Amino acid sequence: MQKLLHLAGELHRKGYTGLQVIPSLSPSCVYWRCDFTNADSSERLSVSNWLQENFDIKEKEASTTEIVKRFEEDYNHFLLGSQGKDEYYSQWFSEMLKQLEEGELPYAFSDYYNDPNYWETSNGKKIKTLH
Repeated sequence: MQKLLHLAGELHRKGYTGLQVIPSLSPSCVYWRCDFTNADSSERLSVSNWLQENFDIKEKEASTTEIVKRFEEDYNHFLLGSQGKDEYYSQWFSEMLKQLEEGELPYAFSDYYNDPNYWETSNGKKIKTLH
């Protein structure tokens, strides 16, 4: 599932800096969820469902390049609304990715966790947010 975070990072590098990531845990805290929202918050996509429907997530062969290409094909309209100049967010996001270990997933909130100043990770780290 960490591939979704790298998808967002690659989309930022391609100029879609208005795209923001909303990672969370399910109420049972068993499932990690990831949504993308566009620059004007008019659209929100459940990309964790999209990834599972389109790729074998356990298969290591699905490259970020393949995932990006498919996402651009499937969600061109969404990406048009994600073109923006939020370099501050995309820089923060890039730095956040560097803090993660392989397989480690961040989450902004769950039924049991909600701190607007930090994202917590599956390894118990706290990553400072922009707020």
